[in-house]
Amino acid sequence: MKNLLQLAVEIKQAPASYSNVLAGKSIVALFEKPSLRTRVSFDIGINKLGGHMVYLDVQSGKLAGREDAVDTAANLACWADAIVARVFSHDTLETFSKAANVPVINALCDKYHPCQGLADYLT
Repeated sequence: MKNLLQLAVEIKQAPASYSNVLAGKSIVALFEKPSLRTRVSFDIGINKLGGHMVYLDVQSGKLAGREDAVDTAANLACWADAIVARVFSHDTLETFSKAANVPVINALCDKYHPCQGLADYLT
């Protein structure tokens, strides 16, 4: 945790040094729950690091579509280098992390809001 926060400080102090660390990387942001601040911060942050974010808004929530969480995560992992998930259920995050062979970042669930906690601690 300490190393992660120290890296965040270094990036804030010298952003140009990190402007290409995500070059050629695509990150999917899958949001069951809409959020202006979370979406914009991830989108701009990924862009400033040289990456590309694809935003997926699950219109009816709870992945109520043609594919279940396992299929969704497995397919997204085929195309993306990481998945940022803002979901209703922590179980969905656990399913994603088991089904995807790429990092899954918890942007919010019913149990935790770790990115917000880290941001609050840093500032």
